Amino acid sequence: MHFSGAPELDPDIRNVLSQSLAMRTLELLALIAQVGASESEESGARARAFIWAYYESLYPHDITAYFLATFEDLAASPADIERFASTLRNRLNYPERISCLLTAYEFVAASGMGDLGLRTARTVASFVSITPEDVAFLEHAAGVGESPEWIIEKSSLLSLVISDNADRADILLPYPGLDLVAHKTHNLMLMAARHADTTGIRVLVDGRTLTRTFTTRITPHSTIIIGDTVLRSSDLAAYFSVKAHSPETSLAIRRQGFSLALSRQLRDEDIARFRMTGTRLTISQLDIKALVMVNGEQLRAHPDQMEDREVGFDDVIFVNGFKIDPREIFHLLASRRAGSLGTGRIALTIANDAKSAVHLPDNLPKRWTAHLLRRHGALYFEPGGCPYQAYLNGRSMTAGDRVEHGDVLYLRDTFIEIDLERQRFESERFSFRKLTAERLTHGQRSGILSRGGGALDEISLEAEYGEMVCIMGPSGSGKSTLLKVLAGILPPDSGTSTLDGIDVHMEFDRLRDLIGFVPQEDLLFPNLTVYENLAYHARLRFPEIDRREVRQRVESVLASIRMQDKAHTRVGPPEDSVLSGGERKRANIGLELLGNPAIYFLDEPTSGLSSKDSEHILEILTDIALSGRIVVSVLHQPGSRLFKAFDKVALIDKGGRLAFYGSTFEALDYFGSHGAHHEEAGEDPAVECPECKTVMPELLLDRLEETLRDIDGSQLGERKHSPGYWKTRYRQKVVSAWISSLRMPAEEKLPPRRRATAMERVSQVASLASRNGMNKLRDRSSLLVTFLEAPLLGAGLGFVLRYSPAGDYSLYTNDLFRTFLFIAVIAVMFLALSGSVHEIVSDAPVFLRERMVDVPNYVYLSGKLLVLMAFALVQNALFMLPAFLLLELRELYLQHFLYLGLVSFAGVSLGLAISSLPGLSLRAALNAVPLLLIPQIVLGGALIEYEEMNKQLRLFSQNPIPEICQFMPSRWAFEGLIVMQEAGNSYDGAHAALLQELRQRKILRSEESADSSTPLSFEIAKLEGDLERLRQERKHAYGNKNVHDAVILAERRREQLIAEGRIKADDSLDMPLFVREKPLPLLESSVSTPMLNGVVLALMGFGLNIFTLGALRSKPTTSGGRIMARRRLKRAARQVLHLDSRELE
Repeated sequence: MHFSGAPELDPDIRNVLSQSLAMRTLELLALIAQVGASESEESGARARAFIWAYYESLYPHDITAYFLATFEDLAASPADIERFASTLRNRLNYPERISCLLTAYEFVAASGMGDLGLRTARTVASFVSITPEDVAFLEHAAGVGESPEWIIEKSSLLSLVISDNADRADILLPYPGLDLVAHKTHNLMLMAARHADTTGIRVLVDGRTLTRTFTTRITPHSTIIIGDTVLRSSDLAAYFSVKAHSPETSLAIRRQGFSLALSRQLRDEDIARFRMTGTRLTISQLDIKALVMVNGEQLRAHPDQMEDREVGFDDVIFVNGFKIDPREIFHLLASRRAGSLGTGRIALTIANDAKSAVHLPDNLPKRWTAHLLRRHGALYFEPGGCPYQAYLNGRSMTAGDRVEHGDVLYLRDTFIEIDLERQRFESERFSFRKLTAERLTHGQRSGILSRGGGALDEISLEAEYGEMVCIMGPSGSGKSTLLKVLAGILPPDSGTSTLDGIDVHMEFDRLRDLIGFVPQEDLLFPNLTVYENLAYHARLRFPEIDRREVRQRVESVLASIRMQDKAHTRVGPPEDSVLSGGERKRANIGLELLGNPAIYFLDEPTSGLSSKDSEHILEILTDIALSGRIVVSVLHQPGSRLFKAFDKVALIDKGGRLAFYGSTFEALDYFGSHGAHHEEAGEDPAVECPECKTVMPELLLDRLEETLRDIDGSQLGERKHSPGYWKTRYRQKVVSAWISSLRMPAEEKLPPRRRATAMERVSQVASLASRNGMNKLRDRSSLLVTFLEAPLLGAGLGFVLRYSPAGDYSLYTNDLFRTFLFIAVIAVMFLALSGSVHEIVSDAPVFLRERMVDVPNYVYLSGKLLVLMAFALVQNALFMLPAFLLLELRELYLQHFLYLGLVSFAGVSLGLAISSLPGLSLRAALNAVPLLLIPQIVLGGALIEYEEMNKQLRLFSQNPIPEICQFMPSRWAFEGLIVMQEAGNSYDGAHAALLQELRQRKILRSEESADSSTPLSFEIAKLEGDLERLRQERKHAYGNKNVHDAVILAERRREQLIAEGRIKADDSLDMPLFVREKPLPLLESSVSTPMLNGVVLALMGFGLNIFTLGALRSKPTTSGGRIMARRRLKRAARQVLHLDSRELE
């Protein structure tokens, strides 16, 4: 196994490996090998054998050979220990350094390096800031050193022994000779076999065989198979949390009506009890009349002595016919912790470390700690490095807040109750205990029910703590509708959806932060990376936290969804296959994991995915459920493994009728045994294959939609049983169908809901604008079109309208310049409309998601406006540049830019208003652009003069401008630009002033004398010379005859209309087009037309945005509670009126 150089690998693979933790570990092992190489030739060979075995367990043969060759090269090159340790400390977090060092100690033990290798490893550990207690723990675990027990106990690491020895085992499994150990610190878990005879038992970690030589890392979604027992990484995490404090807690089982219920309070009527002592879980029978079965064997029951039976996660338990999952019971008991407050300065430690008094598990790589500190006999909160907002009795906490007796703290997802009288605390993770739907109906009022699509017909179901419920049914049966009604997104026509008795629709604002909804649509921004999608969502959801905390939360979620390696990969559109379908769905689930909701609703999370991707999604959902969350998911054609992972299934038939609701195995039995040939023969077909342990979930839909056949076997095109038949049949057996699980104790309090401050709303606007802008800027093809069409339009328009009848071109003689100003308005309006009219309608799923995380409509709209206006202003500048150069417009650049900016504001606002209309499709929105633009052209005042328009357009015949034209932004913009060009250019204004002064001097001279030698005559001559020079220097460069004549004619027309009595001198709306000033009757003054028209354009934009806010308010997530309230008030009113009429009779 000696190589004279690293094998050839793809450069990209080599680059990735060079940055990996595996390479840092290899460098450390090579450093130790340098020092220990002198021990013996045999130790060198054993070192190479260790390297080969270690990396072969992780990588293909060629990469393993590359690592071995690299190891030999590094071992032969001198290295600086301090410099290497500094690099290691800067590149790796603490858990990664722990993992690296443990492998180093195992390398020393396996290679026989002796004291030299051990001292080198200790030196590196010191340089990389590993605590002495952790070093002692690692040496003890690797078998290369012994330290006093009290030092090892102070280590931040924990160990779990997995064995068949009841005296030693933390996890007791019935496999002779089994001896495994697992270690944990922070978010790092490792596992190793302690003795060689364990190799006779099948032990797999993510499909890789566990060996005695070295530890194997347990990822957040690892599956550990030990013999026939399956453990998940979340199970190990729960065991570690429990072992750190060795609690003794109980759950009692008692009868409740036709069902059973769990309670933490013990009573005489209890029939059985679960008890956790340390990491061991037992069940005992308390009532001799009860029937408790464990793996098919009945517990012995005697009035004087009841049998306690230790149970594991794979045991099958029935109590009075109710199946109980011991894994769920274990996680439920592990979620609650009680203890005594410390007597010293630190009364209580809250951290993500399992050894802390209150353990808040997360996947953050760094350890954080918060405290309750004693000062002068009182307790005060100190958040330390805690990345989560803390609450005290429902209000936000800050450093130094005092904690009194009976106060309840809430941190992340955990309630902590303080009892100062007894100097104790109790902590419990929050989760909903029950989701209940009662007779939900949807679609009756709109007639959907009669057509059968997206309707619900009296759906009732329940989901308990930690349960996974799947919704299945034919296409168009209303599965997604049911999911949205359950989640509070769509309001039901009748019935209720409640969480622990709280009406989801009536109290949606209170529950909003606790509900996670993952729609079928992709919510990722294609031009952002996975990390950026998550980070922007975190900033929107938690505007109060800083970027460091955002980064920590995103890293935690990336670990949960197993996408650390894809963090900086651009998402891309689905057709580009940058991310697989499973990775996209995992990233979408990650958006909800950021908020850590208490219940999850997912719409077809595995649709169109490969079996491997579906398994990854299943692992995530299972971990969510094991943390006590309720998971409700729509499934489409699930496989056996996926279907078996769910606890219950709701089968919805056409018309939204409930055909079955109960456990997944009951559903298979219910439909598998249906049919005359089974019922008559009394057969009981097997639900699960006894050999391969697979089931056939496709049986449900096959039996549900079974068709009638002719005697020759051909299908007749009609179903054998109607939806009404299945609904009626299920109702007849509804009692047995509902008996599937225990009822968990209901939660009495909700986590506090934080209200964002004004500055946090500003932060949300900035995050939205940044996200939308980044997404647009990275879409290169769209960006090219966006920023290329503007200069092309400007250049084409400038070239076509560069016209002068005299031959030599000048701006003054360009008769088409006025036309240019009007077309510029239309072009800018078109660019603004086309860039905004699709924004909201195509953003519908994202808008729904952001409403669910408390992003107000005005924040959402502001974020859109900022980005669209920024792009519009850049387009305007690119449009103006070539057009103004070709037309030789030499001034008023800023004024034109600002005015066209107001046109863009009105256009963007109009586009967003259209895009926000309820029920509008994307195609309809795009088709609306010409319908909006053509009236702007026809009624803008350039194509057709207002006085030549159809008289019937006017409500009042004396008005020079038809009233409908006053609603056209193009009319106000065109007039404003014309008057601004005439009044603001360097020629017309100066020319008018000189001409006026010249006239005044001539009048004075005519009154005094005609003598040309008088001083007045000299002044007149000078003024005439100045006037002529002005005409020669500025007339053709800055003025425009067409624009000037339009304004002069408008002034004359105004005077004529006033003289005729057709308009009033103080009415600005009655003024003809292009007058210089317009009166403001309320202020008894006049204002320049460009200024007034600019204000009108701005007000039009603001008015359209107010309309958009109103349209957004009608979206489902914001109106469900109000709709339900109105409906219930109407029903109550009808009942009162009915009672009154009966009393009158």
